[in-house]
Amino acid sequence: MAVQTRCLRLRFAKQEKIEALLDACLEMVQAGVDYALEHKVTATHSLVRALYASLRQKHPKLHSQWVVKSLRTAAQIVHAFNYRKRKGLTKKDKPVVKRRRVYVDKSTFHFTWDGEVLRITIPVIPKDPDPIVLEFRPHHKYRELVEAWWQGKADWGEPTLTPTSISIPLKFPAPQPYEPK
Repeated sequence: MAVQTRCLRLRFAKQEKIEALLDACLEMVQAGVDYALEHKVTATHSLVRALYASLRQKHPKLHSQWVVKSLRTAAQIVHAFNYRKRKGLTKKDKPVVKRRRVYVDKSTFHFTWDGEVLRITIPVIPKDPDPIVLEFRPHHKYRELVEAWWQGKADWGEPTLTPTSISIPLKFPAPQPYEPK
């Protein structure tokens, strides 16, 4: 069954808490990229098994999922870099991690929709008393997507957090083609 994917990209003003989180994640992503290139691995599981304990010691207050998702981001960067290298699309020896971005774990990502305001809550530490709270009033073209997502008509992929936006892929079942009898 074919699936249509639409990306819900929501922008917000810079926040100190998000900046601090992304700085920590960038450090973990860079450590993951360096390890993956040195040991020639691109599997997320291999990176997590090798680096999780040391990164948790460096960042004991962060939620454990930020370590795992940072290493997943690193694996994706190295995998894409190796592909580009094989195809001759880059002449660099190693990828340069420029953009601060990280995947957000779906189990820690919470959202509510009241028909007007989409409220997204992302904890930074376990049982966070002051989580990141983002509120959006989506444009009418996005409102239909959010409504379908809220009603369960669309599945969703891993959100991606950057310093000024969050992107949420929404997967809709493809409409059935008309087949006359």
